[in-house]
Amino acid sequence: MNPNEEEKISILKSAICKKGHLQISTLKFSEKYENPYCKECGSEIIDKCPHCNAEIQGGTLKVKKEIDLSTTDFFNQGYYEKEYRISNNYIPKYCHNCGKPYPWIENFLNTYKDTLSLALENETELQNKIYNATEELVKNNFDLKSPMANFFKLLLNKTGDLAKDVVVNTLSSIASEQFLQFLLK
Repeated sequence: MNPNEEEKISILKSAICKKGHLQISTLKFSEKYENPYCKECGSEIIDKCPHCNAEIQGGTLKVKKEIDLSTTDFFNQGYYEKEYRISNNYIPKYCHNCGKPYPWIENFLNTYKDTLSLALENETELQNKIYNATEELVKNNFDLKSPMANFFKLLLNKTGDLAKDVVVNTLSSIASEQFLQFLLK
């Protein structure tokens, strides 16, 4: 790219089903995804936060010059270079505008809370501590370097083997394999 040319980084939007299956992350903000329901699970597909109506941010695009993304067909007119398209597989957990969880995280947290309630039936204080720690871990993408990771592991070790297995299996839908292995060491 010529160093004299202007570059502009534009954020695209994503379409994701309410259960968290990414459909596409390279839509212009003026575009609507063509399918209303997920082919994988049948859930409704959204491209805006249900709480504040902000677009769900998707990939980014570095374009060669200032263009109007609402009217320009940049994919067919050579305004971009493919190596600049990133974030195609990222599924956000929380809205960038209002900070509330997207439906796939809300559903997970509700199910997770019910699972903890059954797995740790008579241990309400431990349930609450594990749930609150999990919320923090979700917000921090299950970062193993965070103090919360070690705290969570200590809490989990206070449960019985069956409860621990249930919690780890439930977390497997959103936590990294690395984090799950950390819990089982």
